[in-house]
Amino acid sequence: MQSVIAFFMFIFTLLSSFFTGKDTTHLIPPWQKPSVTVSEKADVLELYRQLGEANKNTVFQGTLSLSESPAFGSSSALVKNLLTKAVNDALANASASITGLPGKYKDITAADLESAKAEYFNSGKTLRITLIPKAQTDTLTGPGANGSVGRTIGAQGVPVLQDLLGGLGGASVLTGGASLAYQNPQVVIVADAKTLAIVEASFGYDMAATLGGISVAGVTLPSLTFGARYDVTLA
Repeated sequence: MQSVIAFFMFIFTLLSSFFTGKDTTHLIPPWQKPSVTVSEKADVLELYRQLGEANKNTVFQGTLSLSESPAFGSSSALVKNLLTKAVNDALANASASITGLPGKYKDITAADLESAKAEYFNSGKTLRITLIPKAQTDTLTGPGANGSVGRTIGAQGVPVLQDLLGGLGGASVLTGGASLAYQNPQVVIVADAKTLAIVEASFGYDMAATLGGISVAGVTLPSLTFGARYDVTLA
């Protein structure tokens, strides 16, 4: 019965908007709306900020895992063992719990996103928000947390590389510097439309890392590359 009433309230408001020329649909609480999709980035981000405020104490778990083994152009077993262990240790060290939405939800802008969508379903009782951030590239000096992926999900690459270099004990980037690429980023959150309590969450991206001209155990390598996957879910 409540869903029927909500539906007619929504239709009445739409008709009122049509005849008066004023958009009054915002007067209806979201959880009383029938199934509807919002795709205007600014509107979706406003909902996302409300979601962030409502979930400041929600705990998530971030996990970084190796998706592409280190490649370094050397047949040395010692170098291979050193690099593989150092990469895996750095990824494990960056895997941590997060309180509140990952990234910087208050600072995300429409320009950070390829697309954004908010969907009310289950008779308006459930809200699903999907954000597709623009891909981001980094160096050791940034933009890091201030890039499109950094603001939306959190840029983990620079801490990983810094930890990796420290873990190698005397290794140093000689010529090629460092580069990071955050690819295929996506955020999908399902929440109660009335309370905004999150019931499902998936944040993630693929990360490609390159260190150029690195010296390890007395062996100079033209580069070191590896791939990783970053995923964040409810703890």
